[in-house]
Amino acid sequence: MNFVKHSRYQHNTDISYPQHFIALSERESIEIVFNESRLSTWIADAATRLRLTRFGSQKYPIISKVLFFLARHSFLFPWQLRDIDAIISFWFFPIPLSRKRIPIFFPTGFLPNEYVGARSDAERTEELVQLSKWFSRADLISFPAQSWINHFNSLNSNFRDKIIFLPFLLPGATPAAASFVHTKFDNAGTVSILFVGQDGKRKGLNRLCQALDLLAVTSPDIAAKLRVTIVSRTPFDRVQGVEIRHLQSLSRHEVLSLMREAHIFCLPTQRDSYGFVFIEAMANGCAIIADNQDPRPEILAQGECGILTDTSPVAIAAAIKSLVSDMQAAKALALRALRRYCTVYDFRQVRQQYIDRLIAMVGVS
Repeated sequence: MNFVKHSRYQHNTDISYPQHFIALSERESIEIVFNESRLSTWIADAATRLRLTRFGSQKYPIISKVLFFLARHSFLFPWQLRDIDAIISFWFFPIPLSRKRIPIFFPTGFLPNEYVGARSDAERTEELVQLSKWFSRADLISFPAQSWINHFNSLNSNFRDKIIFLPFLLPGATPAAASFVHTKFDNAGTVSILFVGQDGKRKGLNRLCQALDLLAVTSPDIAAKLRVTIVSRTPFDRVQGVEIRHLQSLSRHEVLSLMREAHIFCLPTQRDSYGFVFIEAMANGCAIIADNQDPRPEILAQGECGILTDTSPVAIAAAIKSLVSDMQAAKALALRALRRYCTVYDFRQVRQQYIDRLIAMVGVS
């Protein structure tokens, strides 16, 4: 497993998510070995820091380019490759210095133009060139969203035979029983709403609070039924007329427990590359309110398994009101989300898909 570890500047997901692959080693024939080189991490940190500092990249253009090149390529020496049959690569794309031909599995993606700040596909030419170099050396490439595959293939069709859809590995999200979801919604006195986003500004916390404030004024009967739990490090203005509990930091296990209790999971995010929490909320039988940016429509089956809305306070308030006003419809939405999780995203079956692909790559039974 090749990825950045101990990093100060990389996104937390880039560091924490690859460690989920240790779950593959539960299969006796598979062992996961992590590349824990601190030198590789230092190079990645230095390159990212210099690139983020315009002055640094302008004052030291050669150093900046060299570090950035090194940050994108990991040199694995023969002693590191002993007993290694396949490389799963994140962030660093490995250049094995060995005569041994080791197949490379490259889980990656092609984020929407809106997320990366591109006004059109034409502005992503450099990125496509870099990805093409990597893809040409990989044996298998996986994207976690079919919409991303379709977008990339529309711009470069040379890798259609290599790119497959594989959801993210998310251990710990055990699906709720359908009977539990029925009981949760049928016995609801107050309606529990959950928001989870450490960076509340980016995740739409202020707009959710504005929506709750709007409900308190225009629909006080609806607002009085709500019990809102916000998990975020971001401070916010309290809303009069709505019961709100603020928790600044919880473990993933504690967040999943809150999801199991919640009727509605509301995350009107302003900018999110994917959204693991939506998958976890589906597993826990929540009626979901999400933004309408790719890939949330795919995750929620084009609105069949969750409300897709623009992220204005008025739209968020309307979505909350529609669910609270008809809890049977909210329950049906939650049950459809649960069924989709079990069909597409269930950790056990996704893990088996990864195992099957890895075994096929190295040609063993």
